[in-house]
Amino acid sequence: MAEGRSWVMLCGHQAGAELYGAERSLLDLARAMQSLRLNVLAVLPSAVNEAYLDAVSALCQQVAIVPLLWWRQGRAAQQATTSCLEGLIRQYGVKLVYVNTVVLAEPLQAARRLSVPVVVHGREMPAHDPALCELLMATPEQVAEQVRTGADVLVANSACRHATTERLAASWCPISSIRRCSRCRCHSRPASRSP
Repeated sequence: MAEGRSWVMLCGHQAGAELYGAERSLLDLARAMQSLRLNVLAVLPSAVNEAYLDAVSALCQQVAIVPLLWWRQGRAAQQATTSCLEGLIRQYGVKLVYVNTVVLAEPLQAARRLSVPVVVHGREMPAHDPALCELLMATPEQVAEQVRTGADVLVANSACRHATTERLAASWCPISSIRRCSRCRCHSRPASRSP
């Protein structure tokens, strides 16, 4: 950990046996944050994929495993998880929370409570993904509202996602397009990355 460098909390929503686009993107984001000379605290929902955990650890100064449930319409926030995330934000003096998906609520809530800015990377397209909406028990508009209430900035992966998100978000926050805690059993370990 480099003294004088700001801390960013980078939250992922999956870390299963198979890697998909979001997991690979999280690795790319961690690399980019290192190139910006930031200290990165990665928060993952599980440690079942040891190779992925090792890859994340190699790119981040710290990794925490926190059981993150996906947001669902009508589900109350998990207060123990939110409190755990707040504790991590305080412990590391996190200056920005970067959430790599629209399906997490507790990282947004924890950051809001502590007045820490939040960036949400909207890689999902709820308006074009009825299966996701069914899983979240929400309409695309409800998904957008969930993000709208917690994010300061929304990053969209492509022009299509940007257009979809812009329609749903309508003027609620800036949008960027890019191309191409014991109560909650929070576990943290030093990552192998040193500055």
